[in-house]
Amino acid sequence: MTRPWSLKIKNISFGLLSEIVSLGGSTLLVSLSNLIIRSGLLITVGRILGTQSAGVYGVVLTLISHIYPLISSLSTPLTTIASEWQARNNLNSLQNTCNLIMRTIFSLSISMAAGLYIYGEPFLRIFLHSGKWSASDFHAAGRMLFIMGVGVAIGLPQVVSTRTLQGIGKHWQVGYYSLGMSFSSTLIGVLIMYSFLGIYGAAIGWSLFWILQGILFYPGCYARYSIIQF
Repeated sequence: MTRPWSLKIKNISFGLLSEIVSLGGSTLLVSLSNLIIRSGLLITVGRILGTQSAGVYGVVLTLISHIYPLISSLSTPLTTIASEWQARNNLNSLQNTCNLIMRTIFSLSISMAAGLYIYGEPFLRIFLHSGKWSASDFHAAGRMLFIMGVGVAIGLPQVVSTRTLQGIGKHWQVGYYSLGMSFSSTLIGVLIMYSFLGIYGAAIGWSLFWILQGILFYPGCYARYSIIQF
């Protein structure tokens, strides 16, 4: 009788519509930054060092890209939780939850980096033994896995800050920082690749994308913009 789903101008909340569009735009910006750091370095490796090196780097990038989301998924509900608890002014619960998840992710990411250092190269040798990789390719891939693991271990805990900032309405700051760091890290990786470290420059550039955000930007941004003042 009330027809709640009828399309009438008075039933449309333009404020809510604006917030949804804004959040979607910032999310696209974050997705674009991830695409730049992944595909940009991969294409550059192929152009500078050849398709063989691009294949080695591509395998390493695929492996690490399937490992760290398993850890970062612990922070996924924080966007909704932060928004809800901010509305309820439940700041102590939000702070305690953020600290707990951040410590858990840091512990897991450190363990992941140690595991990649010990088992990364043997794992690749076992599962890619029938390929045409040389011993130097396996060795380089193992080192790159460890370099990327260290970058993730340093920067991944700050995913908690990212989710919380998005939840309290500071999603555009997240998008701007992520896009800026993707361009900067890609450029630094290319310069290192050109200068002296070759394929390792791509791994360092990818790691810097996490390290620079985790050390320089998100901690300060979180403390400045979050309702919880540290």
